[in-house]
Amino acid sequence: MSLEGQIIASGGHEEAAGGHHGGGDCMTDHEQPYLILFVIMGLALGGLLRQLNRKTGLPYTPMLIVVGIIVGCYRGSFGLIGSSAELMSHINPHMILFIFIPVLIFESGFNCDWYVFKRALVNILILAGPGVLVGAFMLGFCLKSILGYDEDLTWNGAFTMGAILCATDPVAVVALLKELGASVRFNTLIEGESLLNDGTAMVFFLVFFGMEKGEESTPVSVTLNFLRLAGGGPALGFICGMVGSFWLRRIIRDDVLTSTVTFITCYFCFYFAEFTFLGVSGILSIVVLGLFMSAHGRTKIYPESEHSVHTVWSFVQYSCETIIFLLTGVIVGKEMVSQSTIEFMDWVKLPIFWVLMMIARALMVFMFLPCLKYFGYGINKAEMWVLIWGGLRGALGLTLALIVAVDTDLQDEVKFPLGRRLRQLTIFYMSGVATMTLLVNGTTCGALVRYLQMIEVPQIRARVVKNSKRNLSNACDDKLKELKMNTFLNLADWEKVVEISGCSEIKNELVSGAEGQASGRRSTYSSFDEQEICSETRFRLLRTLKTYVWEGYEQGQMGPEAAQLLNECINVSLDNTNLPLVVWNNIYSNFTDFATIRLMFRLKNWILIGTMAKNYITHHMAFVYEVTTAFITSAEEAEHLLHNYPLGQQFINKIVNELKNQVNDAYKYISELQNKFPEIIKAIHTKRAASALLETQKKFLNEYKNNGYIDDGDYNDIRKKVDMRCLELENMTFNWQEVSELQSFNTFVLRFPIFSSLLPEEIRQLEKCHKSFNFYAGNEIYHEGQKFDYLYVITQGTVTDALSASDKSQYTMIKGMGAFLSFANCVNENNSRSVSTAVAETDCTLYGIPFATIKGIMSQNKIFEKKVYLYSMIYFIRIFPEKAGPLRGMEENHLNEYIVKSEFLALNARQSCNFEFGGYLLVGQIENTDSGQDNIIDEFSYIPPSSKSYITSKNSYILKFTEVLERKQSIMDAHFEEQGVKKFNQNLVSSSNQYVADESQL
Repeated sequence: MSLEGQIIASGGHEEAAGGHHGGGDCMTDHEQPYLILFVIMGLALGGLLRQLNRKTGLPYTPMLIVVGIIVGCYRGSFGLIGSSAELMSHINPHMILFIFIPVLIFESGFNCDWYVFKRALVNILILAGPGVLVGAFMLGFCLKSILGYDEDLTWNGAFTMGAILCATDPVAVVALLKELGASVRFNTLIEGESLLNDGTAMVFFLVFFGMEKGEESTPVSVTLNFLRLAGGGPALGFICGMVGSFWLRRIIRDDVLTSTVTFITCYFCFYFAEFTFLGVSGILSIVVLGLFMSAHGRTKIYPESEHSVHTVWSFVQYSCETIIFLLTGVIVGKEMVSQSTIEFMDWVKLPIFWVLMMIARALMVFMFLPCLKYFGYGINKAEMWVLIWGGLRGALGLTLALIVAVDTDLQDEVKFPLGRRLRQLTIFYMSGVATMTLLVNGTTCGALVRYLQMIEVPQIRARVVKNSKRNLSNACDDKLKELKMNTFLNLADWEKVVEISGCSEIKNELVSGAEGQASGRRSTYSSFDEQEICSETRFRLLRTLKTYVWEGYEQGQMGPEAAQLLNECINVSLDNTNLPLVVWNNIYSNFTDFATIRLMFRLKNWILIGTMAKNYITHHMAFVYEVTTAFITSAEEAEHLLHNYPLGQQFINKIVNELKNQVNDAYKYISELQNKFPEIIKAIHTKRAASALLETQKKFLNEYKNNGYIDDGDYNDIRKKVDMRCLELENMTFNWQEVSELQSFNTFVLRFPIFSSLLPEEIRQLEKCHKSFNFYAGNEIYHEGQKFDYLYVITQGTVTDALSASDKSQYTMIKGMGAFLSFANCVNENNSRSVSTAVAETDCTLYGIPFATIKGIMSQNKIFEKKVYLYSMIYFIRIFPEKAGPLRGMEENHLNEYIVKSEFLALNARQSCNFEFGGYLLVGQIENTDSGQDNIIDEFSYIPPSSKSYITSKNSYILKFTEVLERKQSIMDAHFEEQGVKKFNQNLVSSSNQYVADESQL
């Protein structure tokens, strides 16, 4: 049992000198309902103060402690509420430590940004380790020597008080910084310091307190005790985190059990640390457990349950925070007016000590400032002052002070003549300091942050925010027009509606700015600094990448570990957007090198370790492939937004090239994987395809359930089977012996889906006429515009396929094993002329099918011909981007997913067709029924959605879309912004005469 556990055991049922007693054992049946009343009224009062906080901006926790102090001081005047507060103030402080503190610390660690925490870890350890020790010694010195408590305190007693007074409160600090809107990295530094220094302050407190009580100790025993407490706690937290994660990983669609497991893990970890033979620090174990769950455990939670878990923990954290701060205020109010040995001079010394405490914290920060600037993110001058001023004290410090106050050993005045004074000074100073820091520091920290201009928004970012508000105003105006046509709202007071909804306030904010008064001016970003433009563009691109990553995770396109790694690597680039993009470099650094993987391949047939080697290869290679393909897909989806930014072409090209270089490197790595490990990649492809089908089943079932097509019972029956298949797929292993390493034409090429529609005689044609080709790295396979003799299939190596677009831009595609070069050459109007240039990136082996054979089969097999045209679409969208409309920005796989749902039409001349959702003209020419040259659409062009009919001018192949093509548009799009400004100004002019217009309609 730890020293803290011994303290809890010894003080659990004894009455404290300051009026505290053991709690439940001394409570009568008549008194017990008062506890329920206090909790209910506390939460109700907290709800009112939370509403007040939202309306006035007053910090929440300082308001709670002020109300608590008032209730504590005048509890006799509040009737039943006062009685419940009086009873609650007698709660044993050990119960506060055991019930409330684990929840508050775990929730804070669990919701911490692990990547930012990891980057700031050295600075956090400096502040929470040597920083707390230095602070404890300085505060102890101030109490004993400067404030004149030399006769009242021993040095051990002074250092015990110093350790207690050094413990900053994570709940108070985090709540304050979140309200102020400080940066995530600075929030994490403060929060991390508060989390860890709670544990280290607790350890120092236990050591000094034990020495004060005369426990036998030597320097060696003190050191070993410290190491056991400080080292054993984190180790236990890590182990509990692994066990909890293992359990969470095996829970499917059970929100209740998932939340329960997190609570079990939290309290079991604390109990096992404090009340068993281990005797380690429970607080440090909870800190590490929370951080472990943030880093690894969160991704083990089933995606559909994650929101519920966070909702439950947010509620529990809010409830505990409200009750503990209200209770803190009650105890502070009660103790500060009832301590018998507290004299007038103690009250005089209290504000002096508060000043000394702030000076001591400043000296501690100055002492370690060179290290704080060097490691992690570093801190600037403004952050340094906020770090000093933001060291709020609260729940944990008061809990430790109350533990001292109720300690039975110190009540023996013969053995400890200064024990009574130590107990009362501890609770007095901790109560006073907690109150002053929360009321003074807490309420003025916002003003300090604003004065130091810590939260500074770049001008270009402020411009984007202004565009958002303008578009919000336009959307509200459109909705207002619709509402005015609603016959059920005829009697509405529209001026009042605009006022209540805040629409007029938004308009006034925009009009007050210079841009809001401009009319008809084309918006531009040319006035901004080049570095600022590139930095902001990278920032928005990376944020878009993060959005795509989490969308892919939520849609089941990647696993939690892959999403977490991608998110972390994007965060690295977000740390400094002044530097070129390095997302792929960060991703690649997390992969195992090929030499290690080859070693595992050699070990896979060994006895005992062979199974481990196989599992490692399967899981690691699948993870690598998943991360890489997810990055490529997300990056290519995000790239088209860059083209919409109203920046100079040189800026656009710079960022686009940075992103393309990253994507090309990823493509090359994928190709290298396929070349070196074709058997495992084939197994990964099989597993991912099966996973995609299972995700489709989930989505389909959820949609049918939500629409009421199937009831809950039928849904659960079917969904249970799907979930079991998902679990089986996740644990599936592959028989390595079944995978053939021979890539023959029959077993490799003819198994591709595009050849599935061929007749037996057509397959025999391909078998007879194919040839094998070898190209060395740098060899040109074919050149754009030159004669094209073969359709190639890559069986080994990597090829770059480059094409020239009609807008003079260049586009390069990286092709690996299994890729075709290229079906676009088979549908090119120049017949046997290539549309691109293919060059071997590495030594390559290719199968070649004669061009004439492919053309002959296309003329006989219309299904095969359709597939060839569909496979070639991506090339012509890239070659003619100005004719591709919204298709130009789509990533290849997403484009394929969209067109496979579309309808392929082969129309003769003078046939008509409607395109409600648009389409794409592959061959031929069409014109709108409203005749005119502007309505003619040529081949390889996007057909915009229209309610009017089109007529073919000649035989045509058309892809008719059957659903809406969603397109994400950048808010920085030049045309988009110009239209927004124009619409806003028009609405502004019309609104000035709106009342007159409405009257005329009457």
